[in-house]
Amino acid sequence: MARPGGLIAAAAISRYSPLLDYIAATGITESAIQDGVRDTLVQGRYAGQRGFTVAYFQTSTELRAELTEAGLTDPRLYGIEGPGWVAVKAIEKYTSANLIGTDMYEAALAAARIAEPHAALTDASAHILAITGP
Repeated sequence: MARPGGLIAAAAISRYSPLLDYIAATGITESAIQDGVRDTLVQGRYAGQRGFTVAYFQTSTELRAELTEAGLTDPRLYGIEGPGWVAVKAIEKYTSANLIGTDMYEAALAAARIAEPHAALTDASAHILAITGP
């Protein structure tokens, strides 16, 4: 419980994270994986069948509505990784390179900051952070 006017932070996994993660790191050519990703995109639910926990994946619109329904006013939402995370993760996965500190990594960080006010790009992050309060 927070004090009136206190800061509240809530985190969520983006609805589109599984699709983008499979593209970047695991592969999405198997029909069973494609079917699971389709189900998650439609329903938001993941049953935990491929080594990840049972989870609900939210859109930024759903997260904002949930917080508002709980009585929290004017939540600010941020895409944690930004839309460039897929490229960074794919390059690191398939080349074994560490991109931290490189121009590519800095470009992904800049893109994340530029994308902040755009809900569709917030949803392109793997994780969403919502902040309410001061």
